[in-house]
Amino acid sequence: MGESPRRGKGMIETLRNLPRPRDFKSLDDAQRYSEDLLGALERWQVEVPDRNATTTDLFVRPETYGAKGDGVHDDTTAIQAAIDACLAATPPKSLTLSSVYALASSVNIDRLVDTQTSDLRIVGLGSKSGFRVTTAINMFSSTLVTTTAPRSEHIIFEDVYFECSEESLAAYVLNGDKFLRVKFINCRFYRIHLLTTALYTQSIALTKCAIKWCNAGGVFYNCAASYDISFEGNLIEWTGTIYRATGLSAVFRFINNLVEGLSASPIITTGTVGCTIGPNYFEENIGPHIDLSGGANYSLSLFGNGLGALPAQITDPSYSAVALGTFPGTIVSIGNQCNARLYDVDLLANKNISSLGDQSLSDTIDPTFSGVVSCKTINVSDLTSGYIPYHRVPTFDYVVNGGFDTNVEGWSASDCTLDSVGGCLEITRTAGDAQAASQTITGLVIGEPYIFSFSVKSGTSGNETFYVSLYRAPDWLDAQGLVGKSSGTLKTYTVNFVATAVSYYIVLHKYTATPGTMLFDAVSVMEKTGLADSPLSTDGTDVACSGKINVSGVQLIGGTGTTKLFSHQADDLADDGTVTLPDATSGMVLVSCNAEAGTWLVQTDGTVTKISGSTNTAAADTDANLCVYDGGTGAIVKNRLNATGEIRIVYYYN
Repeated sequence: MGESPRRGKGMIETLRNLPRPRDFKSLDDAQRYSEDLLGALERWQVEVPDRNATTTDLFVRPETYGAKGDGVHDDTTAIQAAIDACLAATPPKSLTLSSVYALASSVNIDRLVDTQTSDLRIVGLGSKSGFRVTTAINMFSSTLVTTTAPRSEHIIFEDVYFECSEESLAAYVLNGDKFLRVKFINCRFYRIHLLTTALYTQSIALTKCAIKWCNAGGVFYNCAASYDISFEGNLIEWTGTIYRATGLSAVFRFINNLVEGLSASPIITTGTVGCTIGPNYFEENIGPHIDLSGGANYSLSLFGNGLGALPAQITDPSYSAVALGTFPGTIVSIGNQCNARLYDVDLLANKNISSLGDQSLSDTIDPTFSGVVSCKTINVSDLTSGYIPYHRVPTFDYVVNGGFDTNVEGWSASDCTLDSVGGCLEITRTAGDAQAASQTITGLVIGEPYIFSFSVKSGTSGNETFYVSLYRAPDWLDAQGLVGKSSGTLKTYTVNFVATAVSYYIVLHKYTATPGTMLFDAVSVMEKTGLADSPLSTDGTDVACSGKINVSGVQLIGGTGTTKLFSHQADDLADDGTVTLPDATSGMVLVSCNAEAGTWLVQTDGTVTKISGSTNTAAADTDANLCVYDGGTGAIVKNRLNATGEIRIVYYYN
């Protein structure tokens, strides 16, 4: 190694002289530290002599083989030589990148499946180190012959930048026919797709990556079928479909991702088995956020997803955030929230969906209900499938005559006249530019949560501004409300607030000087805590439950066996706090705590097996994890995430 020990000592001294993180006084200090650290590492790489394929060093640099790294000159030959040098060593050396390298043709990585005991690592140094193409090629391929399955395996890309010069080019990072067991960690994809193949794919993981502007061809990850595919903690924006499988997806995990502004449905599958989607945040994507309508879905978990629809989707009765279609399946749906219709099927009619705490804030089946399904009469016999439907439980409404069915009693007018027209409050302008109907409500409890809701529709003066608000009485402070523009259809709005006074003024403004009318309906203020559990009767009468339901001690009987449901939730389970599941039972348990969630199989003897879950979940009593483990005669759920947790448990057992 020649002078390497001396220079290695110099590097240690350089690092020792860098400021310690605890001495940082600002973000600028942290930025300078990062730059100094990277500079020290890069100087060390350059200083060590004879970095080539015959040394015993751990790293290989493309520059050793003639790479320019300017993003323009074709570095394909140099990158191929550098990778070959990495693979010539056992275990393989890491390829370190410090620039953007242009590729004019594919670079081959041959690592025959089931023969590798370690990973080839390709690591970027700095904020933009990676590969760029200007033609529609695969950046990486393999000379291994592929017939029905991929053949090259165990590759890790970390902090690598992938770019195509034009969004219209169908360029890919991987030849999808060739690779399996590949991980991408903290990588960036700009105007380039990951892979496309008519074969099945296996064990591909993307973690904490940024994926943007990948619209050409429409699909970032396109395959015939898949097993063990993971998207976790990624930022996905302004691209086409992120994942599509024309066949079965098995053990597909889509967890903790932000998905925004896609030009097509983010996820499209043709059948799923043992898959987990959630928690994620979806917003303003064209089409259903999750399209599962192509095939049957078995052991599918959807939980904790926020699904934000576009304005046109909210008012479209054919739209749903999750498309299930007409195929059978078994789905557990927990705590998903959508500002439009959540599912495209009536959950009451589907015997294979178990739903708990889901919310459609504007259900297009029946806008007067905030649950996930339309209101209908059901008998106790309908519950034998294991699904408990959700309905709004009648609670005390603090608004007098908020329905305006026959009159406008209880409301006062300002610069307008009031009338009941078609079951709505019609405000007709007589003067001024802020005509209003108002009412004083009283009896609220300070500190308690409430829901203020109303509906509004354009009248004879067309689409115009409305302003609806709550003011604290008697000082007219602490305003709660919304400003918007009316439309030709009755649209419902909801505001959540915590009372700071006993009395409030409700004011409904037609906020314009234009002569004409505006219509309001369904004005209400209700206790949030009033949306409570309802008893299940056995005499064939209706069963009423709220949009949020806590189920405890309910036994659901169907077929020839008996299935029981155990549920538990707490907002403050202490670190190392535990919840014990029923003894000597077997079944499947779904648990979430803070940002971690998973599913486990519990056996009668207490044995626990993890089925799927986020990164920090375990089937043993392991620190820094959400744990479900053998407690002897039964299983124990334990919060070991080193912080107080919001715990949610649903256990189906017998």
